[in-house]
Amino acid sequence: MQIQKYTGIDDGTLDSLYYELPVLTEEQIDVLADLMQDIIFDRAITIESDNDFERILEFIKDTLSQKLTVEEICREFHISKTTLYNMFQKKFGVSVNDYVVDLKMKKAQYLLQNTNKTIGKIAEEVGFSNQTYFCKLFKNFTNGKTPKQVRQNAKLKE
Repeated sequence: MQIQKYTGIDDGTLDSLYYELPVLTEEQIDVLADLMQDIIFDRAITIESDNDFERILEFIKDTLSQKLTVEEICREFHISKTTLYNMFQKKFGVSVNDYVVDLKMKKAQYLLQNTNKTIGKIAEEVGFSNQTYFCKLFKNFTNGKTPKQVRQNAKLKE
C-alpha cells in the first residue's frame, strides 16, 4: 500500500514485473549495482525539487502516529541523512527532527483542544509510547503549559 501511494505502481504490477525479471550473471549484477549507486546518487542531488520535497512532507504527515526515524525517511526516498537535514534547514531553518516534533505537538494541541481523548491516547496518536516523555516535550513546545492546562484553557474559551 505504501509503495503504490508514493510510486503509483500497484502490487499486481510489481508482482508481474518481478516474475518477468531475467536471471542475471554475477558480472551483470555488479554492473547493475554500480548503476543503482549512480541513480541513487543522482536522486540525492535532485530531490530538492519542490515536488519531491512535498512528497517527503506528505509522507511525514501520513506517518505522524508512528515512531518515524530520519533513517526511515531517507530509505523511503533514497537520500542521505545529510541531504535530508540540509533540505529542512534550507526550507524551514530547523532540523528534520525538530520539524517532525513540531508537527506532532501541533496535532496534539489540536486534539487536546477539540476532542475528549485522554492524554495517553493523544500521545499514542502522535507517535509517543511514553506519556511522560510526551508531556515533557509538549510542555517545552507550549512554553511551560501541560497538556491538561491546554485542555482546560480551551474549555474556558468555549
